[in-house]
Amino acid sequence: MPLATKNNTLIVKDGKVAENCGCCGGWYCYGNPCSQTPAGFNSLWVCGEDEVPPSTLNVSVTFSGERWCEWAFGGGDERGPSYAFSRTYDASTSLNATFALARASVSVPVNFLQNYLYGCGYSDGAWPNYLHSPWIAGVNSLVIAPGNSGEAEKPIGTPWECLLFTTIFVKQYDSAARISYSQWQSTQPSCSVSTSGTESLGLGSYTSPRGATNYNVHRSDTGPFTATNPTLSGLKWTLSTSGHLVCTIEVV
Repeated sequence: MPLATKNNTLIVKDGKVAENCGCCGGWYCYGNPCSQTPAGFNSLWVCGEDEVPPSTLNVSVTFSGERWCEWAFGGGDERGPSYAFSRTYDASTSLNATFALARASVSVPVNFLQNYLYGCGYSDGAWPNYLHSPWIAGVNSLVIAPGNSGEAEKPIGTPWECLLFTTIFVKQYDSAARISYSQWQSTQPSCSVSTSGTESLGLGSYTSPRGATNYNVHRSDTGPFTATNPTLSGLKWTLSTSGHLVCTIEVV
C-alpha cells in the first residue's frame, strides 16, 4: 500500500496513515494557505506539496475587431425619448492586452443574494473585486477564481469549474445625425455602421458558450475539469453579445 509523506514523515489524518492526499482534498492536504475558501469549501484544483499555485497568472484579452450598430435614443421626458440616432459598437483590436493577475482572496458575485469569497483566486489586486479602476481603456476588470463554483466540499476527482468575473468595455460611436422618435417608430429604419461619430466607451452584457450567471460571471469554455492544472494555462472564455463576437480571454 503506498503511503503519503511530507518532509520524509508519514501524513496522519484522523488517526490514520494517509495513502494519498485525497484524504483531505484540494490544497488542504499539506496545510497550503490556498487549501479552502473562507466558507470552508475545498478548491478541488490541485493536490500536492509541489503544486502550489503560482503567485501570478498572465491573461490575454483579444478583441475581435467586429463592428455592429444599434439605435439609441435621447431627449424627451417621462413619456418617452424625443429622438433616435445610430450607435456603432467597435470591439477594437487596439484594446488587446495581456495582464498579470496576482493570487489573492477573490469575491465573486455569482447571484443577487450572495458573493462567494474564494481564498485563492486571481485578480488585479483592487478591492472590492467588482469595483476595479481601469487597467486600460476598454478593459475595466477581470478576476479569475478557480474553484468549485461555491458549492459544498466535494471529493477529489469531482469536476471543477474556473470562474471568470469581468467587466468589458468596447468603443462606441454616436452619430450626429438624428431623426425624431416618432419617425423611428413609424419607419423602423436600419442603422448604419460608422466610426465618424463621437467616440466613447460602452459597457455591455456578454454571454459565453458555457453560460453566464449574474454580474458577468462566466465559466470557462474549456470546462468542467477533472484533471489538475497547477497553472490554469489553457483556460479560455469567448464573450459575445447579440450574435457578435466581442473578445476572447485566455490564460497564457
